Amino acid sequence: MPQHRPDLAEILRTVRELTVELAPQVDAKGKYDLRVAAYLLVMAEREVALAPALDRKHHAQLEKLLGHPATDGELSARLRAGELDDRFDDVLAVLLDQVADSVRVVKPSQLDPIHQEP
Repeated sequence: MPQHRPDLAEILRTVRELTVELAPQVDAKGKYDLRVAAYLLVMAEREVALAPALDRKHHAQLEKLLGHPATDGELSARLRAGELDDRFDDVLAVLLDQVADSVRVVKPSQLDPIHQEP
């Protein structure tokens, strides 16, 4: 019989909730440390929730841009070699989207409204 096992999202949420519960019991430095820990746990929760879709999107963008399945390393090498100089707008769109997706995970409140999802 399989055992109930919390998934990573549940574990992160539980630990984050514990940090909130512990905050009143610690000194000022401890409260600060718990706030930092809670912030990082929220970021990790977003990463767990968003990463699969963002990774698929990123790989699809690279494939469309480079014409075949590719890596960030290949994109970087081709940029350094000047191979994509004539596709500046396409490259910029992909890179800007990647940065927006990173901010979406780290601190979505800082995204410009044009990059926020509906």
